[in-house]
Amino acid sequence: MGEIHLPGLEISPGRNLIKQRRLPSSGEICVYPGQRVQHDTVVALLNPRGYLETVDVARILEIPSVLVPDALLRKVGDRVLAGEVIARYRSTLGLFNRECRAPMAGTLERLFPATGRVTIRSLPVALRAYVPGEVVRVIPGELVSIRLGAALVQGIFGVGGEGWGELCLVGERTAPIRSRDIGPQHSGKILVGGVWDDYEALTRVREVGAVAVITGGLHKRDLDRIAGRVIGTGVTGHEDTTLITVLTEGFGAIPMSQRTYRLVQELDGRQAAVSGATQVRAGVVRPEAVIPLDLAQDHAPPLPGPATVFVGTPVRIISPRHFGAIGTVVDLPLQRVTLETGSQVQVAAVRLDSGELVMVPRSNLELYAR
Repeated sequence: MGEIHLPGLEISPGRNLIKQRRLPSSGEICVYPGQRVQHDTVVALLNPRGYLETVDVARILEIPSVLVPDALLRKVGDRVLAGEVIARYRSTLGLFNRECRAPMAGTLERLFPATGRVTIRSLPVALRAYVPGEVVRVIPGELVSIRLGAALVQGIFGVGGEGWGELCLVGERTAPIRSRDIGPQHSGKILVGGVWDDYEALTRVREVGAVAVITGGLHKRDLDRIAGRVIGTGVTGHEDTTLITVLTEGFGAIPMSQRTYRLVQELDGRQAAVSGATQVRAGVVRPEAVIPLDLAQDHAPPLPGPATVFVGTPVRIISPRHFGAIGTVVDLPLQRVTLETGSQVQVAAVRLDSGELVMVPRSNLELYAR
């Protein structure tokens, strides 16, 4: 076989996009086809009725149930925050002071005087549009599709959820970023470019309240510290982090490609949606920055399809063993190879930029534009 078809990261200066907002569980959709939405418009409510959690106030305060009504600091019907003190009891002589906190945000729905317990009903979870545009499709309980004109920058790997902010170039494409380069002016911004080989600079980014960092690469150890755990290369996007991070090239202190950097230079100062969610397995999800543009619908470029790859084509490896490594296809053997797992797959022989020759399953390759 002399050729294969591979996907590649999309770096598009502008085309029509359809972003689908899928409901992870049954929910109530709040928009209709033809409606214009902004990035923060609530398009659906997940678990609209909420769920109940019982709090044993009498047990927590170590008091008889008849004393609970007087110990409550909030009345039935009040909204409460997660961790908020909802009841307090002080001894007559002031020897102790006990508190009961709300385990979640919600509404104090009911008090049971006989048992000294209260119930809190959780608030619905709002699913927002993420991007501004026009709602073009609604499937009740399943999804909302939103159309917009936008530039698109996809990454190879990322962490963190979704955010919105202004694109802001920091330093030159290959310039090291230091903590002194980050200041209050970067609050609420999506910082793009530079070489981030100093974890103190990333700490500073968090301190000033930046939304995200988009760069060529980060050291894996720094990405783990940002995510708050050791991350794999399978599925991300639910990390407990306030800093969304998108890598466009791979792991290590790698500068962003010139092609990507030139596009971001043209878009500097524009508002953008950013997501660090990644899924490298089946049903691929790419981390991305979506920059809304005012495009004429009939003149927007079509969605690119998989590229044809021959011997001599540059590719990037997305399997865990050589994740992010760049190389050139030197052979596409017809015969299947048996992997350590026992499965038989077709492979490609790839000469890495380091000079090493590796055999890689074709499904673990993607097109790379040098």
